[in-house]
Amino acid sequence: MVTSLTLFFLKLFTKPLPALEKDTQRKANMAVLNRINPGSFIDDQRKLSSLSLGHASGFEEKLFFKGKKFSAALNSCEAIAVYNALTALKIIVPFPDILFDLSTEGIALHGVFGCSPLVIKPVLEKYGMQVKEYTGKRLSDLLLSDENKNDAVYIFSSFNKGINPFSMIHTMCISCENDIYRVHNDFEGNRTYASLKDAVTSYNKAQSRVIIIYEISVKNL
Repeated sequence: MVTSLTLFFLKLFTKPLPALEKDTQRKANMAVLNRINPGSFIDDQRKLSSLSLGHASGFEEKLFFKGKKFSAALNSCEAIAVYNALTALKIIVPFPDILFDLSTEGIALHGVFGCSPLVIKPVLEKYGMQVKEYTGKRLSDLLLSDENKNDAVYIFSSFNKGINPFSMIHTMCISCENDIYRVHNDFEGNRTYASLKDAVTSYNKAQSRVIIIYEISVKNL
């Protein structure tokens, strides 16, 4: 119930970034694109302080980010998850383009809360991906399945602590190779696991609670 309400309210507060701000940020982000190596994973969003996704007032910086200067280092986990999923599938899309496309679909509270996980699917579909969405019982059934899928790619969003929306949401990509699941940008060293269930439920020392999972593959033409 809490997870459904959280997704509902995120959708309610998700709006596209104004066109002028989007274009300005895209140009600025393109100017520092060399900070990211194409084809390599982004495994630590804290290094993205030179990039932008939306904006925050000084008051919001103090209230939500302990006075830290607002940047993509604080709110870009959904964009990073999309970028990493595409990278795992050998699809190259410049990271500033992903930031732009997500801000076109809509960002939560002009970027203070990053992007709603719900805008991930349409952006991936724009890039030609096939996306399966799992919530509720379907999500539980997926995690109970013991089937390992080599070359599988997932994105999942979790509350950081329990069923507590005030703990904020973190979104990550999971790649699978040789029956090993690796979680990217998890703030825990990009840990590896033997199953999808362990990869999803072990985040933040198993204090987190998953909200939604996307399974991503390249659409067959």
